[in-house]
Amino acid sequence: MRKLALVLAAAAMSACTTDNLVVAMPANSEFRVRSANLDYQDPADYVSPEIVRLLQESMQERFFDRRSSAFVRGSDMNVRYRFVVAEAGGGLAVEAEFQTPGGEVQGRVRSSLIPTDASGGVENPRIRAAADEIADYAEAHFFLAARRRQ
Repeated sequence: MRKLALVLAAAAMSACTTDNLVVAMPANSEFRVRSANLDYQDPADYVSPEIVRLLQESMQERFFDRRSSAFVRGSDMNVRYRFVVAEAGGGLAVEAEFQTPGGEVQGRVRSSLIPTDASGGVENPRIRAAADEIADYAEAHFFLAARRRQ
């Protein structure tokens, strides 16, 4: 019983989840910012340009353009994100790294699974949900002010 508890604790520390979001590297609690820059990395040849465009638009909207968005455009934090092939369950996920302006990684997350169909297509709501998960995590762990823009 004791060994099982230790194994479970070690697994929780290596990659904890928040709803369906996988936290691959927990956020540095000292790093707080008001502005962010989004940077799509590694244009994957296994993802259509339309899907990449939808993800980029969804991330921009969720981080900056909604009335409820916490961040403003700026250089306090770089959010580098990309599609990755999901390790379990098939399909894709969106991985995001939160970095200082100097490139020091302050946290890393992976979105919930985005299933693909036989033609490699995905459902638009799943892309938007991935952007929401990543932005929610960023706001909860990196946003400096308690008060949001009005």
